[in-house]
Amino acid sequence: MNFPKRPGIEFDRLKKLDFAQWYYNAKDTGLGSLKHLRDVGLCHYNPKHKSFEGLDLPDAIVDLGIVFANPKSLLGLPELPRLKKFQIARCRNLETIGELPRIAPNVEFIDIESCGRLSDAPSVFRQLPKLRHAFVDNEEIVCRPDKNSRLLKRA
Repeated sequence: MNFPKRPGIEFDRLKKLDFAQWYYNAKDTGLGSLKHLRDVGLCHYNPKHKSFEGLDLPDAIVDLGIVFANPKSLLGLPELPRLKKFQIARCRNLETIGELPRIAPNVEFIDIESCGRLSDAPSVFRQLPKLRHAFVDNEEIVCRPDKNSRLLKRA
């Protein structure tokens, strides 16, 4: 079933937007200008150049999820110093997340699902000092509860 293409969204007109479930359209503009945007779910990002180059995201994002995207790496994603939670799923071309320490040095939670070509996740996780939990295909790879964790208080 083919649906008609939607017109581009002028996100800069939605100044108070704090959450966006974004079905990517190359005609969308202004997302990067949203100062209150904290949570973004990006779906079907499949540009012909197969890169995140030029993707306009605000640096205030705390939670980013990417589903069904075609880039081979995270190269081109902007620096997101406030990002705490990163989820990426069903990105069949993704081979590396090596750029993640540059993009999100303060990330605490990562969940990677169905990215079959990805090979460097464990080595990249070691470069993220604030990472507390990381999952790859439902398997917990990293578990470092912080000292304020309820798990430690019960012990």
